[in-house]
Amino acid sequence: MNRRLASAIVAVALAVSGCASESLSQRTDALPRGTVVSAQDYLNDAATVTGVVRAFSQTLSSAGDTVTIAEARKLAPQLTQQAATARALCNRLSAARLDDTRLETQRAAVAAPLNRVCATMETVARLASQGQVRQMIERADTLPAAIDEVRTAGGR
Repeated sequence: MNRRLASAIVAVALAVSGCASESLSQRTDALPRGTVVSAQDYLNDAATVTGVVRAFSQTLSSAGDTVTIAEARKLAPQLTQQAATARALCNRLSAARLDDTRLETQRAAVAAPLNRVCATMETVARLASQGQVRQMIERADTLPAAIDEVRTAGGR
């Protein structure tokens, strides 16, 4: 589960932004719907959410191939924080609008699938905190399909 999940989550980087930088600043402040943002701000947000999804995957993978209830609960705070950060970024990307037609088309296409990735992350984090390992793994196993949907929507 974890290796497959880890490799699939990295795909969101290609689907959302087409580029990424580990040195980008993380902005998660809310945007009013329809706020016009620069292409650079959009790409920064996309790359940042990519990094957060990747970190979430790494956190899940750190438990190894067999996750116990105790391990799930131990990972839960970090997963919850990562899911919350991803949600804030998903909300920014959904609210933003771009003057660049190509990027706006991409942003509009990936917004809903990316929100489904974020919702899955939130569910996995909640299940981890509740120690519901079987359900957590089942839900985490749906992430690759959700990420594939982002990739497809992003034209990659």
